[in-house]
Amino acid sequence: MAIVFDSDILSTFAKIGKLSILKKIFGNAELLIIPAVISELKSSKSMLWSEPLNSKIFKQQNSTYL
Repeated sequence: MAIVFDSDILSTFAKIGKLSILKKIFGNAELLIIPAVISELKSSKSMLWSEPLNSKIFKQQNSTYL
């Protein structure tokens, strides 16, 4: 099973420094960030946008089609 995250969830957990909780919640599921969310995170004024993108917890999906 794959879980696709939006920028709101990723930025919220990054702000509190708890991205790892998402891995604990979803266990062995593949945690995905799609290109649209990557773009949204990169355009954010927050300095925390890079945390989800640099984390080894998430896989960046190359296509918007799953």
